[in-house]
Amino acid sequence: MDADPDLRTPRLTLRRWRRADEDRVLDLYGRPEVMRWLGDGPPQVMETLAQARRAVDRWAALSSAPPLGCWAAEVSEAGPRSG
Repeated sequence: MDADPDLRTPRLTLRRWRRADEDRVLDLYGRPEVMRWLGDGPPQVMETLAQARRAVDRWAALSSAPPLGCWAAEVSEAGPRSG
């Protein structure tokens, strides 16, 4: 099995998280308007790049046995992570 399997459609790519995603993760998870919808308690806003790095590492590890996992979603035409 491919070490970094991607699932591609004409409009979307699902792939494993990479360290290069840390800045985007911090940007998204550092927003109160995003975090208010995640979790089951008061919003826990991400504040540091170290927190983003730990999240990316954790999500990548969860995706080590496809098809189960936590995948980064990219809009194929645009490139940046959408979720």
